[in-house]
Amino acid sequence: MEVDLRPLIRDLHSSGTEIVLPVVEENHLRHVLFENEHSLKESPFGVMAPHKGVEVDASSLDLVIVPALAVDGSGHRLGYGGGHYDRFLSQASGIFITPVFREQIVDAIPADAHDIPVHFVVSEDGIIDIAQL
Repeated sequence: MEVDLRPLIRDLHSSGTEIVLPVVEENHLRHVLFENEHSLKESPFGVMAPHKGVEVDASSLDLVIVPALAVDGSGHRLGYGGGHYDRFLSQASGIFITPVFREQIVDAIPADAHDIPVHFVVSEDGIIDIAQL
């Protein structure tokens, strides 16, 4: 289960913040500028994603919200397989945040050298700043 970010996306977009959403195409993760809710369609993964729009370079992003099935106190996360986000995050330079429910925070997740940890974990219990641990 993932945290529903649609209310956050709507609020930020209505305040003028540029929102960029992921699109998986042929085992490659692209990020496309969000235009409006009408520019979204259901992806093969069952989530709403842009089906058109301007692609944004990973290095230009200030903040990346990274999905996870689970995350540990070191910022390592268990994703959905395929390594899409690890490849993407290796090119990004912003702050990486994973929003999860408290039961998704675990003691440890096995990590390899190519796994990119997030900087912050956010749950209903608060914010974990990985650098402060």
